[in-house]
Amino acid sequence: GSLQQLGHEVRLFDTLEPRRRSAPEVAGRDLLAAVDDFNPDLLFCLLSTDELPLEAVREAGRRTLTLNWFADDQWRFDSYSRHVAPSFHWVLTTSRRAEAQYQRIAGVRPVFLPWGFNAEVFHPVGGPKRYDVSFVGQRYGRRGRLVDRLRAEGLSGYARRRSERKSTGRNPSPTGLP
Repeated sequence: GSLQQLGHEVRLFDTLEPRRRSAPEVAGRDLLAAVDDFNPDLLFCLLSTDELPLEAVREAGRRTLTLNWFADDQWRFDSYSRHVAPSFHWVLTTSRRAEAQYQRIAGVRPVFLPWGFNAEVFHPVGGPKRYDVSFVGQRYGRRGRLVDRLRAEGLSGYARRRSERKSTGRNPSPTGLP
């Protein structure tokens, strides 16, 4: 279950709020004020860019435990995660390779946490199956070759093209694998 279901009080600190998004230094100041106000046992982050100054994260770490979930380590460990991780007490990673690399960085405590789902929320809803395969995410890296192989094997699938959504303002009717 969620942290709330386990009895923890959880508060959201939204770095995407417009005044914070355009000024990371404001986000950093606001974060420290929120930590002082709430006095959390843990600051749980999912940073993916420079939305918070690392000095603010380190200062928050002098007041509470800090953790960041690096959900893109399969492709961003070298360019991003390894530089940010030392600012946190703990790091979560979806990559076994990155977990091993984190262990070689002084002071970084990695925990492998693969992607999962909440079976109480995401479950079959019945009805006929429309597609053999559905994809969520962008087409990059090896994904295009995988889609081509699935198509060659005769599997049906669905993917929404970004241009279709922009042009119609809604989800288009399925057009098959991209």
